[in-house]
Amino acid sequence: MKGHDDYIRSVTTTPMCPDIIITGSYDHTVKLWDKRTGECTQTMDHGFPVESLVVLPAGGIVICSGSNKIKVWDVHRAGGPLVSLSNHQKTITCLALDHSNSRLLSASLDHQVKMYDLSNYKVTHSLKYAAPVLAIGTTAHNTHLVAGCSDGIVNIRENPTPKPEPTKRPPSAIIPGSYGYFARGKNSKFNPKRSNSRKYIKTKEALFV
Repeated sequence: MKGHDDYIRSVTTTPMCPDIIITGSYDHTVKLWDKRTGECTQTMDHGFPVESLVVLPAGGIVICSGSNKIKVWDVHRAGGPLVSLSNHQKTITCLALDHSNSRLLSASLDHQVKMYDLSNYKVTHSLKYAAPVLAIGTTAHNTHLVAGCSDGIVNIRENPTPKPEPTKRPPSAIIPGSYGYFARGKNSKFNPKRSNSRKYIKTKEALFV
């Protein structure tokens, strides 16, 4: 299949349509190919040499990077890109999706990795490295972010798991009709500070004044 006029820098596929191949080239274009016919079915002009491609799991959204730009395309919609992002200062070398497919990651020659929320394409995190970043990825369940840099170093950052906040339990009242309700006696008054519904009531003196 021939259709690009320069180096093909990135190739990917979509799980929703296994017969479609997507390529990104230094000729500034992203092309969709039907491997059954060998023909190009769609061309998108990124405007800069294309470095990296990702496809969202649903298959209809293609995201490409080139220069310091990221563009989001809907292959089922004619016209220009849905979103155009420019958050890096230098060429974006790599794009990746996190393990949950809810975040987009971009790596750049400006020593930074940025993370975007795919629901609104806003930057949620920005990480600085000692050298230009050429490759990125995440481990299963997003426990670690891995970045490969131009200085030959593999950087691994752990994603800390937030500790759940302790649940505050309100004072428990004795339920009418329960054993505790009858065991307290006719003249006993309920004290909510001393009540605990998880314990059996053994004596009137333990829970009532």
